[in-house]
Parts: sequence; C-alpha cells; structure tokens
Amino acid sequence: MLTGDLLARKIKRLSNPDSWRAKVKVSDLKKYAMQFTYGHKEILLDYMGFDRSVYFKGVVQHGVGPTFLLHAEWPTPRIGILKRAPLLVYSESAAIGLKKLGVKDVTAIGSPWLYSKLMQQAANPQANSTEKFLVFPRHFTFGFHHNWTEQEIEKSLRGWLQIAQGHQLGVCLYWIDFLNPSWHVVLKRLGIAIHCAGISNTNPVDSESSLRIDFYPSLARIMNGYTHCIFQSFTSAMFYAADLGKEIGYFPDEFEAYQFSRNSGLSSEANWLFKNVPEIIGHLSKSENLLQITRDLLGVESLKSPMELNVVSRHSIKKILPTVSL
Repeated sequence: MLTGDLLARKIKRLSNPDSWRAKVKVSDLKKYAMQFTYGHKEILLDYMGFDRSVYFKGVVQHGVGPTFLLHAEWPTPRIGILKRAPLLVYSESAAIGLKKLGVKDVTAIGSPWLYSKLMQQAANPQANSTEKFLVFPRHFTFGFHHNWTEQEIEKSLRGWLQIAQGHQLGVCLYWIDFLNPSWHVVLKRLGIAIHCAGISNTNPVDSESSLRIDFYPSLARIMNGYTHCIFQSFTSAMFYAADLGKEIGYFPDEFEAYQFSRNSGLSSEANWLFKNVPEIIGHLSKSENLLQITRDLLGVESLKSPMELNVVSRHSIKKILPTVSL
C-alpha cells in the first residue's frame, strides 16, 4: 500500500512526460544497444539519408562469425506479448538459417562495413604499392583481460618482424590494449607505427563520440596504408581485410593455442579457419577462397539501395528523445 508521500511522488513522476519518456528511452536503448556498436546505426542512417537522432527498434547483427548462427542476436527483445523485434542480418544464408529455426522477422541487408565503404570510397586512398605489413594482435575485453608485458610484446614482435622480412611494420591495437603503456614504450623504442581504429561501445550507448561512429572509416584508412595483414587470432577484421584485397595470414601464438583447448567457441573458430582457409594458416595469401567466403558472410548480394533499406526498416525507426536526468 502506498503512503501519501509515495503516492504523491508516483503521481508526480507519471504526470511528468519528460521523466517517463526518458525511462522508456533508456529501457529501449538497453534492449537495442547492439546497433550502436562500431557505429552501425549511424552508418545505416547516413546511407538512408536519415537524421542520426533516430534508432532502430530492432537488432542489427554484430560482427562476422561463420561458426555460429548469430547466437548473441537471437532471440530479440519482445514487443508486447506475441511479437519480437525485427532482426537485420548481413547475409541471405544467415537469414535462411534463422528462418529454419523459426525466426519470423529476419531480413538480410548486407554488412554496415559495406555501406560505410560505399560512402567512404572517394576518401579512401589506394593501397600502397610498397610492401607494408600490419599486425592485429589478439585482443581482450574487460571480462577477459590480459595485461601484455614489454617482454611478451618484444617476443611477439620478433616473430612479426621475421614475417615482414625487413619491410615496414605497423601494429593495430584493440582500444583496451591501446591503453596499455607497455605497447607504446616498446613500439616507440623500435620505431614501429601504432594504430587504433577507435572504440566499439560507449557509455551512454548513444554517445556521439567519433571514436565509435567513425570506427569503420578509420579501420579502412589504416588497412589501406598496408599491403599485408597479420592476424594473431580470429576476428571480424580478417574479413574486412579480405574485402579490401589484402594479403592475409593467420599466425596464432602459444596463448591462442592454449585458449583453443579450453574455450569451445575459440576452438570452433580456429577449426573453421583450418578447414576452410588452410592457405592462410602460417602463410600470407591473397586467398580467392577467403574472398568468396567474405562476400557471402558480409552479404554483398544482399546490399540495398537507400530506398530499399528505408522500406525494410521503416516500421522499426524510432526517435531518440533528449536525455533527461532521472
């Protein structure tokens, strides 16, 4: 039973539209936060010619993963009792697989990476004709973090420099690892370029930070300064590098091998690489096989015109209300 004071406060909150609208906004943005990762929302809205002050009341696929069927994106949040939010995936093969599992509202639209590339095409420089090698070390999250030591970095660099055979080397770090001063100390001492494309997520999720929104254009610019990409672990960037026509090599280290043995997810991804693209395991290759797989996973055939994408998403686009202090 509500006391007089509690009832008065509740009536005040309900009668204040800014307050309850803000709560609805926060709730919705938590449900549909996936679309903000790497600026996916802004890329799609820019392509359609929409203002960035709206969002999709639906889920946009996150990342490229051939060994799982979008387990992080389904089931989508409920809308009411009987309906679930729509799911926008990259490829038609992913959409078909999900429909077989009973997912009703799923549409293939192509990867935001491809739309970003379309819009940035004129701004992206041509690949350097001089051989230059870009390393993507294994990266971590706050949930599973490893503090690289200077000794570990130096040991890995010796292997990467050997692969580069005297050619220029650069290192592209995930943002969490970029914050580790050991990387800066070692790379500066050796005169090796250090890069970071940006950040994946922000708090709040709808922050207009260019580090999130411009992640893909930044990553493309970095990659386009190199001819070869060396990967220490499985990552979506492998497929983006393949899409840009880079020579790619997968060179796992002892830590990566250890993780394969204890983590079934990592193991399945490694097994997928060994089975489907053995030509890049321990070697640098401009693999036509990987390129064809990449085109399928990124949904090249599913790309929409701005008008087509507008039609697909018109029922799910909602206005983001100004943030209100609760």
